[in-house]
Amino acid sequence: MEDLFLWMMEDEMWFSDAVDMLLVAMLKDESTSLHFKQPQNARSLVGFQFVNDILTGHPMRCYNIFRMTSTNFRILCQKISSSLNTKKTSTEEQLAIFLLCVGHGCSIQKLAGDFQHSAESIYGFFKDVLKAILSLHDEYIKVPDSSAGVHPLVGPNSGNYLFKDALGAIDGIHIQAVVKEDNMERFHNRKGFLSQNVLAACSFDMLFQYVAVGWEGSASDMRILRWALEEGGFDVPTGRYYLADFGYTNTSKFLSPYKNHPYHLAQFNRRPRSSRFVASEDLYNHRHAQLRNVIERTFGVLKMRFKVLDRMPKFQYRIQT
Repeated sequence: MEDLFLWMMEDEMWFSDAVDMLLVAMLKDESTSLHFKQPQNARSLVGFQFVNDILTGHPMRCYNIFRMTSTNFRILCQKISSSLNTKKTSTEEQLAIFLLCVGHGCSIQKLAGDFQHSAESIYGFFKDVLKAILSLHDEYIKVPDSSAGVHPLVGPNSGNYLFKDALGAIDGIHIQAVVKEDNMERFHNRKGFLSQNVLAACSFDMLFQYVAVGWEGSASDMRILRWALEEGGFDVPTGRYYLADFGYTNTSKFLSPYKNHPYHLAQFNRRPRSSRFVASEDLYNHRHAQLRNVIERTFGVLKMRFKVLDRMPKFQYRIQT
């Protein structure tokens, strides 16, 4: 019995040694395989399949992911296709990469993994699509001429006919900026964060008609407007004007509210309805604020739709602008 026990113990020890040797061999083989040269991102149809699935799927899914309808996506593809190199990667895929970056703040590294391209290629696609879209600027963002009709919001039956010659509203918005350390002081705005101060004018339909970008966060709104009028091509037609807030000087081209009177809508809403308008200037300011609010709503929609405006990647500053 003792001999049988000793034999079983020896047999178990042999089996254990054999398993150890096998594990060592497997680990060695796996370690060796790590030195094989293979691409980190193996090209496949992953990106194309993803884009096609979105474009042919539920309309709201496309809108939520690409921030536009599938119809507008395809129209934009047609507009920019001739400006892109599409030998290896389709216009649709390159545009999708761009929209995911600006719409959701997706990093270059994440997009490289999702679309199975190198990070360098993804960044190249982003810059190429950005350049192509910027080339459409003059086609879509332009100040109307003096013959433009009166908008219904300020038409004869609107209650705002006093502002019948208004084209829309202007204001500045601070967009997060990523800059080098030696430039940080200039880009610090009064709210305490790094930004570029962007001037924009929009219509009462929330369509941009003028945009000036690239100014440091410390620049005043009026300074940027002066540059826009003198050097930036902001040509407001004679007899027409934009509504502006207290940050801008009252001129024939920019109509600001009365000072020393309530202006912001919240101020009026806090008053009892019976005494909301103490003076005629109060009523004027209230109507002015209601109409000028369109630029703030437009900025709000823009920031909600394109998350990159709140989470700017570490791109070169010229790319950020």
